[in-house]
Amino acid sequence: MKRLVVEVAGIGQATSIVLAKYGFETIRDLASSNIKSLSIVPGFADARSALTIRRAEDLLREEAVLSAKKINDIAVSKKEVASKVSKKAKKIAKKGKNKSKANTDKLTKAAAKLKKKKGLKEKAGSKAADKKKKTKKNKKK
Repeated sequence: MKRLVVEVAGIGQATSIVLAKYGFETIRDLASSNIKSLSIVPGFADARSALTIRRAEDLLREEAVLSAKKINDIAVSKKEVASKVSKKAKKIAKKGKNKSKANTDKLTKAAAKLKKKKGLKEKAGSKAADKKKKTKKNKKK
């Protein structure tokens, strides 16, 4: 975004129109000029030209500092977001592990119960089979 010369202290609407006629429309135009080129503009003697150039340069420096701060803030906030996302992902993964572990534990217990029941049935079944065999043997005798 171009910053206009009216933002420089000591330059009003009328002066900005005069400066524009001489090719000075933005703060950057003023900051990059020299005393000799600015002194051509009516109302700008050497002292006022030097002061205006210095003020324009100061504004550009402030702008650069603010831009650098914004960039730094953005970088910091991106790191914070990445850190938060990473923490959440770890929590979710941990919950998932806990859930899967709990599910695994449940399945293991259920399987153990089934084996136990099956084992009892097999034992009961084998006792019944043994009785049948004995009765058949007894009948044959």
